[in-house]
Amino acid sequence: MKKFVYVYLVLGLFSVFSALASNAPAEQNTERLAPALLQQVSIKQASATAEVLYSISQTKLEADGHWQRTSYYSIRINDLASARDYGRIVIPFNHYYSDMHVDFANSLSPQGKLNALAEDALQRRVTGGGQDFYSDSSELVFSLPEVHAGSVIEFQYTQKSRNLAFAELYNERSTPFWFQEKVAKDSWRADYVHNYQFSFTTLADKTIYSKSYQTHPEQSVNTQNGEWLTRTWKMNNVAEIVVERRMPRGHKVRPEMMISTQKDWAVVDQWTWNKVEDKLAASINVKAAVAELALGQHVSYQQKVQAVYQHLQDKVRYVFAHLGRGGYDPHYPDEVIKAGYGDCKDQTVLAVAMLQELGIESYPA
Repeated sequence: MKKFVYVYLVLGLFSVFSALASNAPAEQNTERLAPALLQQVSIKQASATAEVLYSISQTKLEADGHWQRTSYYSIRINDLASARDYGRIVIPFNHYYSDMHVDFANSLSPQGKLNALAEDALQRRVTGGGQDFYSDSSELVFSLPEVHAGSVIEFQYTQKSRNLAFAELYNERSTPFWFQEKVAKDSWRADYVHNYQFSFTTLADKTIYSKSYQTHPEQSVNTQNGEWLTRTWKMNNVAEIVVERRMPRGHKVRPEMMISTQKDWAVVDQWTWNKVEDKLAASINVKAAVAELALGQHVSYQQKVQAVYQHLQDKVRYVFAHLGRGGYDPHYPDEVIKAGYGDCKDQTVLAVAMLQELGIESYPA
């Protein structure tokens, strides 16, 4: 029976779809996605706490893999607790792979006064160190004036890709809910949604794979404008979710749509292999590491594998030592040996190189 070894590495592949914010509201050069706020107040109240009047997102995927996404939310505040929870809006994003700006944000007071977001009430806060995909993170944070019981707030923002880690793959998920952290930071809100719409635009000949969960509609309404095809999904009157600790994963408890340009891992395999293949040759240092195992001529397959893994346990510490932006490229085995540490990808490449030097067929997985 043929034997071979798979050595596992972990890639934070889907962390790349995020955004960068400016420090002030941009000019409103993106089309407004929802009716005017004054027109929305006639929607009949359906919750004693807070309720999302409109939840609308539109994404356009270009032929080269770049994308733009605009999202709009309006929320009616019905009690004091909701007013406190919605006193500050926080949108997390990765500031290396895309840009983001606020198209507009307003509040409508109980007295009918429309208040625009003040320039100094919007901040971009860097929450990471800016060196790799673990720390290229920031938050867009803003507060609207006169948020009281009886107020309605709205905000719309546009995200646009800057750098693509993996142009062949685009994936996105959409759900009716806006998840708002409670002021005590002990839980999240997922309030009742009156009107939800998600639109996805691509070239008409582009193959898109989608999957719906829970009550999210499977079939889209399609419209074509020249070479562009827009798929649209809608829902109304979506019940709130009471967020609890240790809940199942989101798509198991909420309506959700997942979209991808790929339906299997073949393209991911090839993309990863291109980053690993040239690093597996046995260098002098790899040969020396294998010699250090001091294995006899007649050791078994099992003993060889165990010796390599014991060597990694003894000689290589696990450290977030990422190479390049995004952290997708492993270091060469010589660098790992010299440093005495490496992340999952680094240890994988060293293990495979040593196993192959011992004549054991092995692959990263």
